[in-house]
Amino acid sequence: MSVWQQESLSHPLRGELVSVSLAAEPRDLEDVLEILAELPFPVNPRLFHKAAWASPGMDGHEENRLATIVEFPAYAAHLPEIRRKLAAGGFPDERLRVYGMWEEIHPRKVAQGA
Repeated sequence: MSVWQQESLSHPLRGELVSVSLAAEPRDLEDVLEILAELPFPVNPRLFHKAAWASPGMDGHEENRLATIVEFPAYAAHLPEIRRKLAAGGFPDERLRVYGMWEEIHPRKVAQGA
């Protein structure tokens, strides 16, 4: 029996717990944090400066760029509001990555089908 239960990473009303990552230019970091502070639920972001972020290049191929990554947990039910607030602040959806928290905690087990 495993101590980690995938079912424990969800809430009956709010849905699955996910990890949200947003790539921001360093000059935009303050604006991103202000937007997150205005959300009607708590956000506890972690910041990763000078992190590699894969984004589409001019020729359509992915290229790695350096960015500040703002990462925080959220419930799936909050994603539409997070996306709406960030888009209204000038941060397009392409900058967001959302991962299931189970994948974040146990990437190898998910990949192997465990």
